[in-house]
Amino acid sequence: MNSRERFNRFTHGQAVDHIPDFEFWFWDTTLQRWTGEGLPDDLTPAACPDAEVRCDRLADYFDFEYIHGVPIKTRFVRTPTEEVIAQDDHTETVRTEIGEELVRFKPGHGESIPTHTKYPIRTREDWQRIRDEFMPIDIDRRMPENWDALRQQYAARDTILNSPQMGFYGFLRNLLGVEEISVAFALEPQWVEEMMDHLLAIYMAVAERIIADGVQLDITGWWEDMCYSSGPLISPQMFQDLMVPRYRKVTDFYRRHGVDRAILDSDGNVHKLAPLWFEAGINLLLPCEAAHTDTLRLRQETPENLILCGGIDKRQLARGRQAIDAELERTRRVMDLGGVIPHLDHLVPPDVPLADYLYYRDKKRRLIGK
Repeated sequence: MNSRERFNRFTHGQAVDHIPDFEFWFWDTTLQRWTGEGLPDDLTPAACPDAEVRCDRLADYFDFEYIHGVPIKTRFVRTPTEEVIAQDDHTETVRTEIGEELVRFKPGHGESIPTHTKYPIRTREDWQRIRDEFMPIDIDRRMPENWDALRQQYAARDTILNSPQMGFYGFLRNLLGVEEISVAFALEPQWVEEMMDHLLAIYMAVAERIIADGVQLDITGWWEDMCYSSGPLISPQMFQDLMVPRYRKVTDFYRRHGVDRAILDSDGNVHKLAPLWFEAGINLLLPCEAAHTDTLRLRQETPENLILCGGIDKRQLARGRQAIDAELERTRRVMDLGGVIPHLDHLVPPDVPLADYLYYRDKKRRLIGK
């Protein structure tokens, strides 16, 4: 049974040879550390800058499956230019063409999410400027140059194929910041709807092109990151009113064309939003972060055909093999309830020894019946 067959059968409640074997990826610094512990040098970003080739090699080396994505642009049609406006020994402050300013580590000096000191959108005029220049709906400007070749590859594939990434909150949050988008949800919901409707128009144009060109997806993919340690960053009622109907327009369209699986990535505590995502047409949820989400309770609270992906606490891999064993036993109890694809709940950090990651992989393979 190949990866595509296994995934489609498992996610439709049918018998498989083993549960799909997915994993989260790795911090670059983790891979760099591991080259001193036996990992081949050609698996690092420095040696293999092509992310798709590197992912294929890493998946082969560690013997896991992964979901491939269609590279149609669903955000900006081009990458904003940037300039360095300040720096010190370890970091640089960058101003981008869209008006944001952020601080990030220089290459080789650390790894973390950049810190924004200025977000690009503060007014409707900012939004309109960025929308018109960087986010036209024009589908031809969003297509990869090798689209015809990709279509031929997709027709002969045995791998899982995902839509381009979509979402309504996460991308806008990156443009406005948490504080400003929270104010907009509360005081200017019509503006929020205007922005979401533009994103919806892009997603529908992409979906219509994919279907018209005969590409058969296995799943659609969504990214939001709209929860923190205590719950969602907007109220469930706001989510219900502003987001669920827009999700449904996309998920219903794909479902009418045979794509009835939709996976969504949101960090944080997802307990309050999980049922609403399911209502919106989402039926796989990841990464079910162990630090904030009680996966056993989440499994008990949600329908079994909402498949939970992830849930294995990555922090335990740095605490030794006894901790790894205990975490996998905790995971087994969740799996016993059904509808779970277990894997680490985020990128593997650089405090994890390669030997212990390999130990985890061996134990997890047994857990899923591989």
